Amino acid sequence: MNAPRQQSLFTTSTPTNKQDYAQTLNSIRVMSQALNNDPSFMLCCVVLLQQSDLLKAQQVHYFNGPVIFGKTDWSLTLPDSTVERLKKAVRIERFAQLLDEAERGHSTLKCTPAEVVCALQPYSLCAPLPHPYADALIWSFTRMVEWHPELFGEMHSRFENSSLREPEPYVLQELGIRRKVIARADKARSKSTPSEPKSHESTHTAEQFSLFD
Repeated sequence: MNAPRQQSLFTTSTPTNKQDYAQTLNSIRVMSQALNNDPSFMLCCVVLLQQSDLLKAQQVHYFNGPVIFGKTDWSLTLPDSTVERLKKAVRIERFAQLLDEAERGHSTLKCTPAEVVCALQPYSLCAPLPHPYADALIWSFTRMVEWHPELFGEMHSRFENSSLREPEPYVLQELGIRRKVIARADKARSKSTPSEPKSHESTHTAEQFSLFD
């Protein structure tokens, strides 16, 4: 006998078409904003989306994975409060991206603006970045500040309604940030002992990692 299909998230009936899924995902976006992007709520939604076959395991690992900071001496000088704000911005943007991917029905290797800032900004303080990366960093920093006034309010007015052009997708994929996040998350899961829960943990730790080795 076939096992009964798992109930769809937040509903008493299984969505039957793309419009139903879109409505459910939009409800999740509204609820997350109403809850000030509560980490536990976002993690619960990601898990339920996987159980509803809207997200794959690697996408869940990406959400749960560490925040990568470029490995330079400068990244060690960031105040703890700044690191926490950057980590929260990354978590919110990963969640939004996964909701978009669930709606489109396919994943991507593209990273988020806040992730680009965390990964590239430390390098920009050591030496000039190659042109495509420099443009990607400027665009990403602007988008991050513009999208998160609650986190970067002191800078928001200077970057609001900017008209910078988004980098080509290959630039953000070429950095390999998302692949590295998933790899680090998988490695952490494989090291956990049988007594440690490892299916849906989310720590969003900050890790230094070289992008160019």
